[in-house]
Amino acid sequence: MRLPIHLQREIVRLHFQDTDRANREIARSVGVSPNTVAEVRTHVRNAEIAWEKMLGAGVVPGTVESVLLELLRTAEAPEFKTVQRLIR
Repeated sequence: MRLPIHLQREIVRLHFQDTDRANREIARSVGVSPNTVAEVRTHVRNAEIAWEKMLGAGVVPGTVESVLLELLRTAEAPEFKTVQRLIR
C-alpha cells in the first residue's frame, strides 16, 4: 500500500471513533477510495487479532528501553551508562 501515513492514521482514527461507520463515509472524509479504506481496516483488524493472541499467550508489552533496563537489573551494572546514553 502506498498511502501516505497521515491518511492511514486518519482512516484508523475514524475507524476507532465509530467501528460501524461505512467505508464510503470514511473514504469521502479522507479523500481516498472505499477500497483503500477497506484495505486499511483489514490491516487494523488483523493487527488487533494478532495483539489479542499475543496477550492471550502471556506476552507482556514493553518498550525496548524497559526491556534493556530490566535485563541490566541494576544501575550498578557496568553496561548501564552505555545503555542509558543509547536510549536517551
